[in-house]
Amino acid sequence: KPEIYYLEIQARSIELYLNSDFINNIIIVVNDDDYVCELINLNWYGENKQKVKIIPYSIYEYNFNNRASGWDNQQLCKILTAGQSTQEWSMILDAKTYFIQSCNKETFFSNNRAVTGLQKPMKAFESAEKFVEKFFNLSLYYIVGPGGVPFIFHNPTVKSMIEDCEKMSNQTFIDFFLENVCLPNHITEFVLYSGYIQYKYGKFTHLYTESKIWECVNIADWELENYDNLIVSMQGYK
Repeated sequence: KPEIYYLEIQARSIELYLNSDFINNIIIVVNDDDYVCELINLNWYGENKQKVKIIPYSIYEYNFNNRASGWDNQQLCKILTAGQSTQEWSMILDAKTYFIQSCNKETFFSNNRAVTGLQKPMKAFESAEKFVEKFFNLSLYYIVGPGGVPFIFHNPTVKSMIEDCEKMSNQTFIDFFLENVCLPNHITEFVLYSGYIQYKYGKFTHLYTESKIWECVNIADWELENYDNLIVSMQGYK
Protein backbone atom coordinates (compact mmCIF):
# COMPACT_ATOMS: atom_id res chain seq x y z
CA LYS A 1 0.00 0.00 0.00
CA PRO A 2 2.71 2.58 0.81
CA GLU A 3 4.10 2.19 -2.73
CA ILE A 4 0.90 2.85 -4.68
CA TYR A 5 2.06 6.39 -5.41
CA TYR A 6 5.28 5.05 -6.96
CA LEU A 7 3.30 2.58 -9.06
CA GLU A 8 1.41 5.46 -10.66
CA ILE A 9 4.69 7.14 -11.62
CA GLN A 10 5.94 3.86 -13.04
CA ALA A 11 2.79 3.49 -15.13
CA ARG A 12 3.38 6.94 -16.62
CA SER A 13 7.00 6.09 -17.39
CA ILE A 14 5.92 2.92 -19.20
CA GLU A 15 3.54 4.91 -21.39
CA LEU A 16 6.11 7.60 -22.07
CA TYR A 17 9.16 5.50 -22.82
CA LEU A 18 8.12 1.98 -23.87
CA ASN A 19 6.63 1.18 -27.28
CA SER A 20 3.18 -0.27 -26.62
CA ASP A 21 3.71 -2.89 -29.34
CA PHE A 22 6.49 -4.34 -27.18
CA ILE A 23 4.06 -5.05 -24.32
CA ASN A 24 1.83 -8.14 -24.31
CA ASN A 25 0.61 -8.00 -20.70
CA ILE A 26 1.25 -5.99 -17.56
CA ILE A 27 0.79 -8.15 -14.47
CA ILE A 28 0.70 -6.32 -11.14
CA VAL A 29 1.15 -8.60 -8.14
CA VAL A 30 0.04 -6.94 -4.92
CA ASN A 31 2.31 -7.97 -2.05
CA ASP A 32 -0.20 -6.86 0.57
CA ASP A 33 -3.80 -7.42 1.67
CA ASP A 34 -6.27 -8.12 -1.13
CA TYR A 35 -8.10 -4.79 -0.81
CA VAL A 36 -4.98 -2.91 -1.96
CA CYS A 37 -5.73 -4.15 -5.49
CA GLU A 38 -8.68 -1.75 -5.53
CA LEU A 39 -6.38 1.24 -5.03
CA ILE A 40 -4.72 0.77 -8.43
CA ASN A 41 -6.26 2.83 -11.22
CA LEU A 42 -6.05 1.26 -14.68
CA ASN A 43 -6.27 4.73 -16.25
CA TRP A 44 -2.71 5.35 -15.06
CA TYR A 45 -1.60 3.01 -17.84
CA GLY A 46 -3.10 5.03 -20.69
CA GLU A 47 -3.12 3.12 -23.97
CA ASN A 48 -1.86 0.01 -22.16
CA LYS A 49 -4.71 -0.17 -19.64
CA GLN A 50 -6.48 -3.03 -21.46
CA LYS A 51 -3.33 -5.12 -21.00
CA VAL A 52 -3.20 -4.74 -17.21
CA LYS A 53 -4.15 -7.54 -14.84
CA ILE A 54 -4.03 -6.99 -11.07
CA ILE A 55 -3.68 -10.00 -8.78
CA PRO A 56 -3.21 -10.32 -5.01
CA TYR A 57 -0.44 -12.63 -3.89
CA SER A 58 -3.11 -14.55 -1.94
CA ILE A 59 -4.01 -16.40 -5.17
CA TYR A 60 -1.00 -18.60 -4.43
CA GLU A 61 -2.71 -19.72 -1.20
CA TYR A 62 0.00 -19.21 1.38
CA ASN A 63 0.87 -16.65 4.02
CA PHE A 64 4.42 -15.38 4.47
CA ASN A 65 3.79 -13.68 7.83
CA ASN A 66 6.07 -15.00 10.59
CA ARG A 67 8.08 -16.81 7.91
CA ALA A 68 9.79 -14.03 5.97
CA SER A 69 9.73 -10.28 5.33
CA GLY A 70 7.68 -8.44 2.75
CA TRP A 71 10.83 -7.94 0.66
CA ASP A 72 11.48 -11.69 0.76
CA ASN A 73 7.91 -12.41 -0.29
CA GLN A 74 8.19 -9.95 -3.14
CA GLN A 75 10.98 -12.11 -4.57
CA LEU A 76 8.88 -15.25 -4.31
CA CYS A 77 5.95 -13.54 -6.06
CA LYS A 78 8.19 -12.67 -9.01
CA ILE A 79 9.20 -16.29 -9.49
CA LEU A 80 5.72 -17.76 -9.04
CA THR A 81 4.15 -15.32 -11.48
CA ALA A 82 6.81 -15.77 -14.17
CA GLY A 83 6.47 -19.53 -13.75
CA GLN A 84 2.79 -19.31 -14.68
CA SER A 85 3.22 -16.93 -17.62
CA THR A 86 2.23 -18.06 -21.10
CA GLN A 87 4.74 -15.65 -22.66
CA GLU A 88 8.35 -16.65 -23.31
CA TRP A 89 9.87 -13.71 -21.40
CA SER A 90 8.91 -11.51 -18.45
CA MET A 91 10.45 -8.17 -17.53
CA ILE A 92 10.42 -7.85 -13.75
CA LEU A 93 9.97 -4.42 -12.15
CA ASP A 94 9.66 -3.26 -8.57
CA ALA A 95 7.14 -0.52 -7.83
CA LYS A 96 9.92 2.08 -7.68
CA THR A 97 11.41 1.15 -11.07
CA TYR A 98 11.03 3.93 -13.65
CA PHE A 99 12.00 4.16 -17.31
CA ILE A 100 13.70 7.47 -18.06
CA GLN A 101 14.66 7.09 -21.74
CA SER A 102 12.88 5.71 -24.81
CA CYS A 103 13.15 1.93 -25.18
CA ASN A 104 11.99 -0.57 -27.75
CA LYS A 105 12.30 -4.30 -28.35
CA GLU A 106 15.83 -3.93 -29.70
CA THR A 107 16.89 -2.30 -26.42
CA PHE A 108 16.20 -5.51 -24.55
CA PHE A 109 16.38 -8.36 -27.08
CA SER A 110 18.76 -9.48 -29.81
CA ASN A 111 18.28 -12.71 -31.80
CA ASN A 112 15.84 -13.95 -29.16
CA ARG A 113 18.35 -13.41 -26.38
CA ALA A 114 17.76 -10.97 -23.55
CA VAL A 115 20.20 -8.06 -23.62
CA THR A 116 21.02 -7.92 -19.92
CA GLY A 117 24.74 -8.54 -19.58
CA LEU A 118 26.36 -11.06 -17.24
CA GLN A 119 28.10 -10.25 -13.97
CA LYS A 120 30.61 -12.08 -11.84
CA PRO A 121 29.26 -13.24 -8.45
CA MET A 122 29.25 -10.39 -5.93
CA LYS A 123 30.43 -10.24 -2.31
CA ALA A 124 27.08 -8.78 -1.23
CA PHE A 125 25.32 -12.03 -2.19
CA GLU A 126 27.98 -14.43 -0.95
CA SER A 127 25.69 -16.44 1.35
CA ALA A 128 23.12 -16.87 -1.43
CA GLU A 129 25.76 -17.89 -3.93
CA LYS A 130 27.27 -20.48 -1.57
CA PHE A 131 23.87 -22.04 -0.98
CA VAL A 132 23.06 -22.14 -4.69
CA GLU A 133 26.46 -23.68 -5.50
CA LYS A 134 25.93 -26.41 -2.92
CA PHE A 135 22.31 -27.03 -3.89
CA PHE A 136 23.08 -27.39 -7.61
CA ASN A 137 26.60 -28.84 -7.08
CA LEU A 138 28.48 -26.29 -9.18
CA SER A 139 30.76 -23.26 -9.06
CA LEU A 140 28.68 -20.28 -10.14
CA TYR A 141 30.21 -18.49 -13.12
CA TYR A 142 27.84 -15.57 -13.55
CA ILE A 143 24.79 -13.76 -12.25
CA VAL A 144 22.37 -12.61 -14.94
CA GLY A 145 22.41 -8.79 -15.14
CA PRO A 146 21.81 -5.98 -14.69
CA GLY A 147 22.35 -6.26 -10.93
CA GLY A 148 18.80 -5.21 -10.10
CA VAL A 149 15.65 -4.42 -12.03
CA PRO A 150 14.47 -4.42 -14.78
CA PHE A 151 15.35 -8.12 -14.74
CA ILE A 152 14.31 -10.39 -17.61
CA PHE A 153 13.16 -13.93 -16.80
CA HIS A 154 12.95 -16.69 -19.40
CA ASN A 155 9.59 -18.03 -18.24
CA PRO A 156 9.90 -21.68 -19.38
CA THR A 157 13.19 -21.86 -17.46
CA VAL A 158 11.54 -20.39 -14.37
CA LYS A 159 8.79 -23.00 -14.57
CA SER A 160 11.37 -25.77 -14.93
CA MET A 161 13.33 -24.35 -11.98
CA ILE A 162 10.27 -24.46 -9.75
CA GLU A 163 9.63 -28.10 -10.65
CA ASP A 164 13.26 -29.20 -10.22
CA CYS A 165 13.72 -27.36 -6.91
CA GLU A 166 10.66 -29.16 -5.56
CA LYS A 167 12.08 -32.54 -6.59
CA MET A 168 15.55 -31.80 -5.23
CA SER A 169 14.35 -30.35 -1.91
CA ASN A 170 11.33 -32.63 -1.33
CA GLN A 171 9.35 -29.46 -0.53
CA THR A 172 6.88 -27.24 -2.28
CA PHE A 173 8.72 -24.41 -4.00
CA ILE A 174 6.99 -21.92 -1.72
CA ASP A 175 8.26 -23.67 1.42
CA PHE A 176 11.71 -24.16 -0.11
CA PHE A 177 12.07 -20.48 -0.99
CA LEU A 178 10.62 -19.02 2.20
CA GLU A 179 12.89 -21.25 4.28
CA ASN A 180 16.07 -20.35 2.42
CA VAL A 181 15.42 -16.69 1.68
CA CYS A 182 15.95 -16.09 5.40
CA LEU A 183 19.30 -16.18 7.18
CA PRO A 184 21.72 -17.88 7.07
CA ASN A 185 21.28 -18.82 3.38
CA HIS A 186 19.60 -15.56 2.39
CA ILE A 187 19.04 -16.62 -1.23
CA THR A 188 17.65 -14.12 -3.72
CA GLU A 189 15.37 -14.76 -6.65
CA PHE A 190 17.96 -13.75 -9.25
CA VAL A 191 20.89 -15.66 -7.74
CA LEU A 192 18.80 -18.82 -7.51
CA TYR A 193 17.64 -18.40 -11.11
CA SER A 194 21.20 -17.73 -12.34
CA GLY A 195 22.46 -20.87 -10.62
CA TYR A 196 19.67 -22.89 -12.14
CA ILE A 197 20.48 -21.68 -15.66
CA GLN A 198 24.04 -22.94 -15.26
CA TYR A 199 22.78 -26.20 -13.72
CA LYS A 200 20.25 -26.83 -16.51
CA TYR A 201 22.06 -25.54 -19.60
CA GLY A 202 25.73 -25.36 -18.63
CA LYS A 203 25.99 -21.87 -20.12
CA PHE A 204 24.20 -18.53 -20.11
CA THR A 205 24.78 -17.17 -23.58
CA HIS A 206 22.03 -19.03 -25.43
CA LEU A 207 19.51 -17.01 -23.36
CA TYR A 208 21.43 -13.85 -22.38
CA THR A 209 23.99 -11.55 -23.98
CA GLU A 210 27.30 -10.85 -22.28
CA SER A 211 26.88 -7.07 -22.60
CA LYS A 212 24.02 -4.59 -22.76
CA ILE A 213 23.28 -1.14 -24.17
CA TRP A 214 21.27 0.12 -21.20
CA GLU A 215 21.87 0.47 -17.48
CA CYS A 216 19.91 0.45 -14.26
CA VAL A 217 20.77 3.05 -11.64
CA ASN A 218 19.79 2.81 -7.99
CA ILE A 219 19.09 6.05 -6.12
CA ALA A 220 19.47 5.70 -2.35
CA ASP A 221 17.27 7.38 0.25
CA TRP A 222 20.07 9.73 1.30
CA GLU A 223 20.20 11.09 -2.27
CA LEU A 224 16.56 12.16 -2.37
CA GLU A 225 17.28 15.88 -1.96
CA ASN A 226 19.14 15.76 -5.27
CA TYR A 227 16.66 13.38 -6.95
CA ASP A 228 15.46 15.74 -9.70
CA ASN A 229 19.00 16.65 -10.73
CA LEU A 230 20.02 12.98 -10.81
CA ILE A 231 17.10 12.06 -13.08
CA VAL A 232 17.87 14.93 -15.48
CA SER A 233 21.53 13.90 -15.57
CA MET A 234 20.65 10.26 -16.33
CA GLN A 235 18.40 11.38 -19.16
CA GLY A 236 21.36 13.05 -20.80
CA TYR A 237 20.17 16.62 -20.41
CA LYS A 238 22.14 19.54 -19.04
